[in-house]
Amino acid sequence: MERIKSISKIALENNILIVEDDVQGCLMPESTPLFVNYIPDNTIFISSVSKSMAGGLRIGTLYIPGKLIRTVRNTIRIQLLMPPPLISELFSNIAMNFSLAKILEEQRAKLSSRNELASKILTDFKLNHSNYSLNLWLTLPSHWQSTSFTKAAKEEGILLKPAEAFATSNQLTANAVRISIGGSISEGQLNYSLSKIRELLYCEDVFNFS
Repeated sequence: MERIKSISKIALENNILIVEDDVQGCLMPESTPLFVNYIPDNTIFISSVSKSMAGGLRIGTLYIPGKLIRTVRNTIRIQLLMPPPLISELFSNIAMNFSLAKILEEQRAKLSSRNELASKILTDFKLNHSNYSLNLWLTLPSHWQSTSFTKAAKEEGILLKPAEAFATSNQLTANAVRISIGGSISEGQLNYSLSKIRELLYCEDVFNFS
C-alpha cells in the first residue's frame, strides 16, 4: 500500500496518467490497493468479464476520468465501432439483476478447489500462485528447459506456455512454464493433466541435446 501511495503522489505532482490493468483482481475475496482508489482523476482502470467470470463473454469494462471520456471514447471507436450488442446486453442484464456477486463467488470456489488440487499433485515442485489464480507458474527442475518441457507436454496433449513467451526482451527468463487451470475442463481432466505433468517432471529432458 505504501508503494501505491508513493507512486500516486509522484503521478499527481507530475500530472502522469496511470493505466491500471486489473482484469483478474475481482477474483480476490479481499480488495487490494488500487491506484484508482487514490488518484481516480489520473487513472484509467481496466477490468474484464472474460478473464474473470466467463470466457465466452468477450467484453471488458473501463473506468475513465471525466476529463478523458471524449478522448478515450473516440480512440476506441477508431479501433472498434461497438462491442457485440448481444454480449453487451447479456452482461448488462447480469449486472442489473445483481448476479455478478454470485457468479464471482462460484468462480472463486471452483478456482480455490483447483488450486488446492494443483498444490497437492505438484507438492514436490515450486508453484507460484494464489488460492484464486487462473494460472500457475511452475518452476522446472534443472534437468528441464521450459521450451522442451512445453514440447514434451504437448505430445501428451497438454498445452503449456514457456516463460519465454511472456518475455519483453532477450534477457534470460525464469525456467518456468505457465499452467492454466481455468476454462471448461472437468476436475477429472485437470487431475489427469496435472498428474501427467508431474510424471514428466521426473523424466529426463528428451528434447535437450546440448
